[in-house]
Amino acid sequence: MLSRLNDYRVIRAPLGFVELWVHLSKHPSLARHVEVIEVQRQMTGFNFHQLRRAIVPPDFNIAAQSFSENKANIYSQFMTHYLPSAREAEKTLITAVKNMTALKSFQWDREPPLYDSHHDDGIEDDIWTALRSCPALRSLHIMDASDNDIRDEHDHEFVAKFRPIQESQVFTLSNLESLDYHTHGYNNQMRPVPAVDELIEMLSHRCPNLKTLKLKFSVYGNSHQDDSADFTTVNLNSLFGDVTWPDLETVVLYGVHLSPSVVSRFLAAHPSIRSFRVVEATPQSQFVKQDDFNFLEPKTPDGLSFPPNILPNLIDIWAPDYLTLSILASSTSSPRPLEKLLIQLTDESLKYLGGLSSLKDISVGTTTPEQLTNLAAILPDVVKLNAIPARDVQVSEFISAVSHFRHLEVLHHSGLISEGDSPKKIELVLRQLVIQCDRLRSISLRCGGQLGVTCEIDRHEGGRIDWVISALNEQGSFFME
Repeated sequence: MLSRLNDYRVIRAPLGFVELWVHLSKHPSLARHVEVIEVQRQMTGFNFHQLRRAIVPPDFNIAAQSFSENKANIYSQFMTHYLPSAREAEKTLITAVKNMTALKSFQWDREPPLYDSHHDDGIEDDIWTALRSCPALRSLHIMDASDNDIRDEHDHEFVAKFRPIQESQVFTLSNLESLDYHTHGYNNQMRPVPAVDELIEMLSHRCPNLKTLKLKFSVYGNSHQDDSADFTTVNLNSLFGDVTWPDLETVVLYGVHLSPSVVSRFLAAHPSIRSFRVVEATPQSQFVKQDDFNFLEPKTPDGLSFPPNILPNLIDIWAPDYLTLSILASSTSSPRPLEKLLIQLTDESLKYLGGLSSLKDISVGTTTPEQLTNLAAILPDVVKLNAIPARDVQVSEFISAVSHFRHLEVLHHSGLISEGDSPKKIELVLRQLVIQCDRLRSISLRCGGQLGVTCEIDRHEGGRIDWVISALNEQGSFFME
């Protein structure tokens, strides 16, 4: 009996797999053993990435396979056949969730819910109010998105079915320890910048034990023109200017901006942070914005500086160089335990890297053989390297520079091979790398976009090397002795 109950502990399935939700709604004793739920999108490829393999109790494996083979995969079928059944499936899921007293983690990875108790007359419960019945809930992961790639006569009909999640009751939850919230723009529907007052209220007053915070706002211009030219960031000064989470360890921010003083206050108040990532999609979406920031002529902030001992426990940082260098310039009472870093190699950055003896994984962007050689002299024990050869650099020169990293095991490169290169030429490049870097076990070479090859290496006593070379995003592989 115990093993059967454990089959319900983790569930990952599309909302349309109604058989499972009906079963859970009719059997509260089983629902009470669910600890993790991921509600997937209905269609492969919808909202920018592929569906992961479903996880369902063994009794539902056959039904899940049949559902996967027969589900609608084109937009017209989605509109005419899926939406009506989705409402019933969502209603059943809401009933089941109310009984999930052991639920710890909930992930919504699809277009917004169809039921909304905040806006719809006669609707008392939706998925977010149901989650308030789950006292053990500590992790919430939300993808709030419609598909901006849809451009046909059904656009208006499609958008009318969904309201942005950020306007629902989702931010009435409490006691979260992990929040991963990613919202995309809704063309011609939502305001230019999402409303964040309720999000700020929840995080400021009802999540005191927050450990992981990931906020990603992909909000573009609300027209069918060139959206990429008009990127809007969300001002979160009112959140980060006051809040303190003593247990905070992981921060990821995208499409957010703060003032220099708020950034400094927030980082100084959170020495517990171990992973800090900030993504700037365009110059206009700069993370640190002065009051006089000019969107037409964006410039990095001048004179950004932090007090001593900023982020002394930082292990992983992936941020714009101006922010990373300002953090590294802050003196600490003991060496930083930094293990993973994104940085552009310059005379200034090399000056700060010398004291990071624990660094094992570094991404350096476009660089020269000379810069790589200098980096290897400072950090010879790097295990994983991601780099792009500068223009007109000879392959042999670059490989020679890489060989100075005496403990290198994993190499990611762009530019060492070209899209039209023959297998023989690619083999030659890989052979040089394997021979000159005698600890390499994994190589990934890209030649633009997603095209490229990977090479997995197995070294044996006596010098024999087995390797497997496979094309990225293509089926098949070939082997070389």
